[in-house]
Amino acid sequence: MPYVQRDKNGEIVALWKEKSDIAAEFAFSADPEVEAFVANGAPPETGEFSIASDLQMVRVIEDLINLLITKGLIVLTDLPVAVQNKLLQQRARRERLLGSFSIISEGDKGLF
Repeated sequence: MPYVQRDKNGEIVALWKEKSDIAAEFAFSADPEVEAFVANGAPPETGEFSIASDLQMVRVIEDLINLLITKGLIVLTDLPVAVQNKLLQQRARRERLLGSFSIISEGDKGLF
């Protein structure tokens, strides 16, 4: 996943789980074009659920939790163990993908 559907200008206009006549080109989820399409929010179908919107909201919630931890308003161990594990796994994934890149400056206190 995903298979991409492009418009006449070669821009991605839809992502599909399965190959079809209109979406025969396979692209990795980490492909920059796919990431850009998802980040910009795939245009939701009328009245249908938008996965891209939910993924964006999940990222907002994750960033909010990290901000609260950084500000000392909550402690990681205040959260349920399952949530702690998810946050730590996501942090490790980001570090693997982005390396040492951080939105926090070196002088700021670490998140965890």
